Amino acid sequence: MDAHITARGLLMAFGADLERAYPAKALFVGQKERLDMLFERLSEVRPIVSFLGVELYEAKAPAGDLIVGLSGIFAPQAALALEMAFALGVKRVIRVGSCGTLDEHVSIGDVILATGAISKEGTSEAYLPKEVPYVACPKLLADAESALGQKGLGLKVGLVCSLDAFLKETPEFVARMQALNVVGVDMVTSVFFALSHVFHAHSAAALVVSDNLATHEIGFFSEPFQKAEAKCLEAVLEFL
Repeated sequence: MDAHITARGLLMAFGADLERAYPAKALFVGQKERLDMLFERLSEVRPIVSFLGVELYEAKAPAGDLIVGLSGIFAPQAALALEMAFALGVKRVIRVGSCGTLDEHVSIGDVILATGAISKEGTSEAYLPKEVPYVACPKLLADAESALGQKGLGLKVGLVCSLDAFLKETPEFVARMQALNVVGVDMVTSVFFALSHVFHAHSAAALVVSDNLATHEIGFFSEPFQKAEAKCLEAVLEFL
């Protein structure tokens, strides 16, 4: 039996035509500022739905038509955005976001390409047991690594942890994650990998490093971080 509210039901309530074909690939960002950066690089942007901080658009990019989404910074919003995208027929998903790194040798503005994610958020397990690995699509990950490398971005490939509590990255948490060779911490990548598995889609995540939990460096508003954001978005649009 369907849930009380479904992604298809929401889309139809907002007037989406589910009888037509939508692009099968999607690029998601979590922050409005990043979405505005995307709009500057797209044409023929058409809104599909806006609900509870989640926004979906159809647009033309250098590599073809795609769905562009604002998935928010929290796990429940990301799940809502993804379910609606999958209801539109999306099969390939890239998340361009940010993260903290646990590796003292990784710099602000480098990009972590997540091979998989440990879930310490409260949404993914509603879809997929934690016994099932939350992993990226190897082909999409390789494509992203090639495209971002051509932009001259510093890259680190490895495991990330998605955590609900933004202000609870304590020394104990950092030490525990470092012992597991986790290289990055964000809030939603595990949701992308879990739901992609459930809905038979392929996903990858490119996370620009905004801060370093090992060296205590903060770079949210730094020039290297902002330049890397722009390059990362441009690279993904060129191959997705």
